[in-house]
Amino acid sequence: MGCTVKLVGPDMTAGMELTMALQDTICDLRKAVYDRLAAASAPANESGGASPAPAGAATAPQQQPPKLEQLRVIYQGRFVSDDKPIKELKVEEGGTTCVHIVVRSLESKKPDPKSPCDDKNSTRCLGIQCTIS
Repeated sequence: MGCTVKLVGPDMTAGMELTMALQDTICDLRKAVYDRLAAASAPANESGGASPAPAGAATAPQQQPPKLEQLRVIYQGRFVSDDKPIKELKVEEGGTTCVHIVVRSLESKKPDPKSPCDDKNSTRCLGIQCTIS
């Protein structure tokens, strides 16, 4: 039977739910989320839906799904490791739990340039003369 996992987050469609087995891991959950997002972003004509728009018609660009390694699972305010089984999220057989799914950027963040305030001996602080006593 398993359990229902409600997915919430800024990158999730409202009302997105998955049915998972309690012995499945968070990694399995991330893969299921990835598959659902990839299917949702597939063009309609590839999935057997509507025919393509006529030539010259304006179409909205398809949004690429995030990569699997970008997806992070948060439960009760903490990131959950991939090897943890879903049953450790305090959900019972046939029950429902809610997790946040966030998409982490793959770009490495560049360090900010050093601020004058980083130097404790500096008398200049963001362009304002400071008095150090």
